[in-house]
Amino acid sequence: MYGLPESDFARVLLDLIPEKLSDSFLDGYYGKSCHIKKDIRIIRLFLLMKIVEICSWSCKRSPDYYVKTFHTLENMYDQSDE
Repeated sequence: MYGLPESDFARVLLDLIPEKLSDSFLDGYYGKSCHIKKDIRIIRLFLLMKIVEICSWSCKRSPDYYVKTFHTLENMYDQSDE
C-alpha cells in the first residue's frame, strides 16, 4: 500500500534537505511533468505530525536532533504569520 507523497516529503524535508533548500526541492518535484497537485497545507500537516513524533522521544535521547526539529517547528509557526 502506498502512502501520500506528502508523508514522504515530511521525512525528506526534515532529515535530508537543508532548510533553505526545501522550497527549491518541492518546486523541482512538482515541476511541469508531475501530475500530482502541490498542496503545501498537507505537507505542513505531515511535517507537524512528524515533528511532534520526533520531539516526543528525542528530547532526552538525542538533544541535537530535538533542537533541529524544534527549530523547524518554530520556522513553520513564523511562516504561518506571513
